[in-house]
Amino acid sequence: MTRLVFYVAHPVAPSEDEIEGALARHMANPYAFPISMANKRDIAQAVDNAIHANLTGAMKWLSWLRCSFPETTFIAPWIADIQSGADDSDPAARERGLIDCCAVVERCDGIVLVGPRISTGMARERDHGLAHGMDDSTPEDPVQTFAVYDLVGVFQVDEPGWVGSGADRRPISFADWAEPFRQ
Repeated sequence: MTRLVFYVAHPVAPSEDEIEGALARHMANPYAFPISMANKRDIAQAVDNAIHANLTGAMKWLSWLRCSFPETTFIAPWIADIQSGADDSDPAARERGLIDCCAVVERCDGIVLVGPRISTGMARERDHGLAHGMDDSTPEDPVQTFAVYDLVGVFQVDEPGWVGSGADRRPISFADWAEPFRQ
């Protein structure tokens, strides 16, 4: 069986803005201290809430891609890693996770970047795929075989592309739909 396999990358660690937003929501109680006086427990809870929101967003993207483009395989193995207790805030654990992710990316046909922003981990995965996705059958003129689709901030999850009309209406293939966004 020949199928395209794409790695789905989405931010895990929250940005400073996401942490501040989660902290503000966490401390919405009118009797809470100002954000500048938040204690470590409140900040840790805000970070956990932001990570949970990012994982929820990543799973929505993965589900949407898989349902919308059944002829293509989309994977995000890092989701299971994070959900099984990997601590993305521990630099050693994060590095181990990124090494594993890059090993998986090497075996994929490309990467789909989704979510609100491109994190440093996503950029590393993308760049690793590009570096390892060269067809070196012609060393003087190698061909890039690793596809990058940057969908960060481009589409709403609930509105996949469609082609045709009436009885011929069908979801557009991933390759046709994403071609304008290929880097």
